[in-house]
Amino acid sequence: MIVKRISTFLAIICFSFCFFQGQSQNKKAKEKLYGYAANQYVIASLLFRDKLKNQSDFEKNWIVQMSQTNPEINRYARIENKKLEVHDPRGSTIWYKNKLKGPIMICYKVTVPTSHNQGNVIMARDINQFWMANTPNSNNPFAKGGLFDDTLYDGDFKSYDGIQSYYASTGGGNITVNNRTTRMRKYPRKVDDKLVDHLGLNYRDEVPEFLIVPNKEHQIQLIAANDIVQYIFDGKIVYEIKNGDTIDILNDATKNVTKAIWGKAPWFCYNEGFFGFRMTRSHHIYSDFKVFKLIKK
Repeated sequence: MIVKRISTFLAIICFSFCFFQGQSQNKKAKEKLYGYAANQYVIASLLFRDKLKNQSDFEKNWIVQMSQTNPEINRYARIENKKLEVHDPRGSTIWYKNKLKGPIMICYKVTVPTSHNQGNVIMARDINQFWMANTPNSNNPFAKGGLFDDTLYDGDFKSYDGIQSYYASTGGGNITVNNRTTRMRKYPRKVDDKLVDHLGLNYRDEVPEFLIVPNKEHQIQLIAANDIVQYIFDGKIVYEIKNGDTIDILNDATKNVTKAIWGKAPWFCYNEGFFGFRMTRSHHIYSDFKVFKLIKK
C-alpha cells in the first residue's frame, strides 16, 4: 500500500514537472498550440533545432533531392546571409535526417521573395512540406528503397506518390494564377503504381488569408499528435482533424470526393517519420526550424 502511494506521488511530481516545463518552454519560445492540440496538449521540451544559419550544420542535418530536369538552369540549396536559400527551377524536397516521433509540433519560418523569371518560371507560387514520412520499401531511409534514395525519390513531385506521409501546401499565384491552392493530404496517392484513395482536403483553396504574401516572413506549424493532425499558417488553423471527424477522400483517377471517418480503418494517423521542405519552381528563404515534444494535459 505504501509502495503504491509512493508511486502515485512520484507520478504526480513527474507530470507536474513536465507540465510546468512545457509552460516555461512555451512562454520562452512564444510558440503556442491552437484548436484540437491546445485542448489536449502542452508544449514540453525542444527536441531538435536547426537555425539554418550554418552551411556545415545544414549539410550534416539535411538531405537535398533536387530535380535535374533542364539541368542547364541554375539551382541551389545553401546557406546565405545566415538563412537557407533555395532556388528551385523545377522541383525539390529537402529532408531533415532525424526521424521524428509524436506527439510533436514542427515549426519554421519561410519567406517567398517576389523574384520572378519567365524563363525559369520562378515565382511566389507555393510553400509545401511532408511530415511523418516513410517509405513502404525500407525502414532505413539511407538504404536502397529508403526515403533518401535519390534514384527513387529525385525531387520530381510524382516520385513521392507512393510514400506514406502527411503533406500540406499553401499557394501564392500573386503574379499569375498559376497556383492558388491550399491543401492537405495523407499519402500514399499510389500503391503499386495504381492511383488509390487518400485523404485530400482542399476547401481552403483561393481563400486570401491562407495564401502567400510575397516578401513576408510566414510562420508554419505542423502537428502530429496521436490522432490529431494540423496545418497552421501564421497562427491560423488551415486544416485540422481528429478521431471521429468526417474527412474528404480523393482519388486522382476520378477526382470524385467521398466521405470517411478519421480513426476508422484505413484512415489512421502516422506517428513517426521524417520531415521535408517541398517546393516547385520557387525561391524560398528558410530559418529557425524547431521540433517540440508535446505532452498530454
